[in-house]
Amino acid sequence: LHTDFSESRINKNKLFYQFKRWKNLRRIKPLVKLINQSKSIVYVHSEKSKYFLQKIGVLENLIKVVNHPCEAIMNIKEKDIQKCSTKFDYELNAIIIGMFGFVGRYKGHDIALNVLASLPKNYKLLIVGGQHPEDRSEYFNYLLEQIEELGVVDRVQITGWVSQEEAEAFLGRTKICIAPYREVGLSGSGALTWLLKSNRWIVVSKIDAFLPLLRTMPGIASTAEGSTNALKWAIETLAAKEFESSPVKKQIEDYVNSNSWNNHAKSLRCTYLNLLGVYDVSHLQPKQ
Repeated sequence: LHTDFSESRINKNKLFYQFKRWKNLRRIKPLVKLINQSKSIVYVHSEKSKYFLQKIGVLENLIKVVNHPCEAIMNIKEKDIQKCSTKFDYELNAIIIGMFGFVGRYKGHDIALNVLASLPKNYKLLIVGGQHPEDRSEYFNYLLEQIEELGVVDRVQITGWVSQEEAEAFLGRTKICIAPYREVGLSGSGALTWLLKSNRWIVVSKIDAFLPLLRTMPGIASTAEGSTNALKWAIETLAAKEFESSPVKKQIEDYVNSNSWNNHAKSLRCTYLNLLGVYDVSHLQPKQ
């Protein structure tokens, strides 16, 4: 059984209350019983998710915490970057800030826009993504109105949905990638792994889902949730530095390589073989 709770859109107290309610639902008790009796391994992406599963009755030794897998670091060539144009292409001094993934309130796009409005005009915001097809909220429309009200129409571009190749080309144009997320009970973030593969400066907010990442890579810039002044400072500070020569680059590369999809697949296979009684799997263990 593989599970995570990264789609939760409620605060921690409500999330815990929801789990308490789930414990009383007839559908949950048989599932927990089945997991415990069959000694199934449950994969989650955070200690918080492990805690919640323990609260609904899953045995602690059956819960395995793994980081969200990462794709390989981008190594995109200049000719490939030029395939995707932006409205900032002809501004020689433009410093492009990137955000990746579907647009949603918890990702803090409105926070990023407020910060952009306070930065010098050569700073631009490139949002690589668009509205989620199942999102029925007014947040996307609110962002479009905010862009006009702040007077940053010529400094913001929202690409809409793009292919993987296009996404890499757009991220290749950025100087800094940001994830000013709000705390909503996330367990992990696929969009953040894209920022890690971007081979660029990264600034994230200090939400629970990102704290393990920050402990592993202390060089990554981080700010308190919703702190516009701190985010502005971090962006301006990093914009004046070269990423290629920084120790952060090596920290990110090591983390991405260690948590590659290939390594996670090997680890999952070893766990499965152990459950089948094949205990000598040392030759299959992923390399760190």
